[in-house]
Amino acid sequence: MGVKAECVIMEYVKQFEQRYRNDSSIYNQYLNAIQKINLNLISRGGVGNIIKPFLYKWGRMGRVLGQNKFKDWESKLAQQIQLNFGKLQNLAGQRFLGAALGKFKSDIEDCYESFKNVVGPIAAAKVLHLICPNFFPLWDNDIAKAVRDEFRGKGRNRAVQGLSGEDYYEFMQALQGSLKKHQQVISHLSQRYKKSDLKIMDEFLWWATHRPLSLLL
Repeated sequence: MGVKAECVIMEYVKQFEQRYRNDSSIYNQYLNAIQKINLNLISRGGVGNIIKPFLYKWGRMGRVLGQNKFKDWESKLAQQIQLNFGKLQNLAGQRFLGAALGKFKSDIEDCYESFKNVVGPIAAAKVLHLICPNFFPLWDNDIAKAVRDEFRGKGRNRAVQGLSGEDYYEFMQALQGSLKKHQQVISHLSQRYKKSDLKIMDEFLWWATHRPLSLLL
């Protein structure tokens, strides 16, 4: 069973890389750019120059963030980044795979909820990942639902309320367990494509939830 799972992971990531290889340069461009600014002093302009194009060009969040309910989100997000700077700075120094997530539960949920209130749940995870790429994982609605349903199947029957901070924390727990289970193949792919374990896992999950029949058709 493990061999089959590893083959599926490798094939899905391979297909993702072939389809979206040009996206890597955009992703890396803004990942490098955010490291060069002082987040403690980030302004609306800083958000507009780095985070906004990351979300629009790479994250394809333009239609969502263009809604009236997210008006002036750039200024509000800059404020939330400043307010959560201490927590973000601490979490940026953690490595996801080996982190004791329970120790950081409140900080994870606080940062996520702060950003979610400004840009919504999917963009919130993207911004957190941009700031702390080795700790915060990416998700979208399909990935969140798929992982959540697996958790329910393992005895977690709590009703989910709109992708809350607790949902995101539990998603991180599930993802960490999966990374540990498939660490060898994920590390291999990480080295092959020169990407972090978290990014490789996101590529696998995206392809698995959006193009699951690609191995058959």
